[in-house]
Amino acid sequence: LVVPEPMSRINCAEAEAGSVPFNLANDDPLATLRSQAAALTIMVYLSGSPFDTIALLGTLLGEAATWRTRGAYSEANTTAAPTFDTGVIPFRASANLGRRPFYHGLHKLAAAHVVTRLRIDITNPGPTFIARHLIIGKARQSINFSPGAGQAPFHMGSVSRTPFGSPDPVRGWRGRSIDFGLSWLSEAEYEAKWSDLEMLVGTTDPVLVLPNSKNNAYRHDRIGFGVIEQMRGENV
Repeated sequence: LVVPEPMSRINCAEAEAGSVPFNLANDDPLATLRSQAAALTIMVYLSGSPFDTIALLGTLLGEAATWRTRGAYSEANTTAAPTFDTGVIPFRASANLGRRPFYHGLHKLAAAHVVTRLRIDITNPGPTFIARHLIIGKARQSINFSPGAGQAPFHMGSVSRTPFGSPDPVRGWRGRSIDFGLSWLSEAEYEAKWSDLEMLVGTTDPVLVLPNSKNNAYRHDRIGFGVIEQMRGENV
């Protein structure tokens, strides 16, 4: 689970007019960053908290799209002397699956870093770039000894029948709800990783979550981004 770190500013010179780059910090999927450029740069200004996870969710990117992230304490050093450099990597982890209207990018750094500037360079051979959410933060991880995680569709669409019996579908937003437990945690681990969530995010601020699962071609399709509906802890 990743709590997004505050971003004071987001710049993108290639953004379309009227498409504010800071939309990427908004959890409304209708608030987007759009660009027609074949190559674009997103510059992010951070608060200086440690992070090891970078995610760009809900994009329209083709199979050939790539991204590269570099971090430093100044904007100039993101290219001249970056603290870390992910290198050029494919954006789609779930390549050649098809029928995916939106794709998610997720990159986990080898170690946590503290920088105040982040430069994300994206190549997009396709006609349009659209992105909805940029999440930067430190992953809270625990080995999950519970039997498993439950997932259920959360689809705002509906299907009704006309008087003649023909289906009349209304397509709506398609998401999922995720339910998983973190069992057999020590009290020290709970206090270090999870005990501040109630006051930190409550049930209104969104978080990024990826339940423990196989790291295969479908991994990025199991990313969850939204609010925590309920939390409960018990010390046995």
